[in-house]
Amino acid sequence: KDTSCNLPFATSSYWNPVIKDGTTEDNQPKRISVYYTGKNDQTKVQPIPDGLQLVGNKDNGRVDYRCGDEPPVTSPPYGCTADEYRIRVHFPECWDHSSREPDSLVRMRGGSCPSSHPYQIPTIRMSVHYENVGGVLEGPLQVSAGGGEFLGADFFHADVFAASQEPDFRDIIKKCVNNVADGAVPPAVCRPGLRPDTTLAPSRPFGTVASGSGTFTFSSPEPDATFECRVSKFGTTPRSFGPCSGDGTHDVSGLRNGAYTFEVRAVEPFSGQEDLTPAAVLGR
Repeated sequence: KDTSCNLPFATSSYWNPVIKDGTTEDNQPKRISVYYTGKNDQTKVQPIPDGLQLVGNKDNGRVDYRCGDEPPVTSPPYGCTADEYRIRVHFPECWDHSSREPDSLVRMRGGSCPSSHPYQIPTIRMSVHYENVGGVLEGPLQVSAGGGEFLGADFFHADVFAASQEPDFRDIIKKCVNNVADGAVPPAVCRPGLRPDTTLAPSRPFGTVASGSGTFTFSSPEPDATFECRVSKFGTTPRSFGPCSGDGTHDVSGLRNGAYTFEVRAVEPFSGQEDLTPAAVLGR
């Protein structure tokens, strides 16, 4: 399936059921969101081992339901008239290190993993969004269980087959889980769908300079991004990007009569997302 995840090493597979809601035979999800987070002491979170199979349901994790923007509830939101309803699954995050099978994991209790399952992995939360086809959600809600069989809503579950490449996944766990305090905004690498926001600072040179040289400055709230700069003669083919001359600055010299444009490009190290600033014009 198409995905908005553009991390090349994130190759895990996910499964969620088709549902029957009394108005349609097969209600396929309209979209799925998957979140990896740390719970409680996130410094203890370790990467998910390749090949680990996770099953999330009401017995070993948590399942809740949401009608539109209403608060989540623990049973199907019958009577929902919103355009969509969402079913969210929280997967177990404590592993006993014995096998890659689903029964080797349990849910955290009392804020920590039990001694029998001491290996804490990221908490995976999958939100599955379904269109409210009939306009009013009416029962009975049934979920597919394989082989053409459908069971009651209490049997809703989702699967994850972990297959992320090391050492990239280990590095992103360190940056995005271990080193991010509760409530803090994670760096750009943890939000790969977003571009690094790079801006030219107010002190950039505009207009005519007499010396044939100048210093451009730029800034970015994304400390993990790398930067490249270029200065091109206005109206000509832009030059290739190259290293900036300083940290947040770029010096230019030897300018001849004419106008020049300066641009800085920021690139996220993992996702490859780019952000290109508007050009600043320097006259000579």
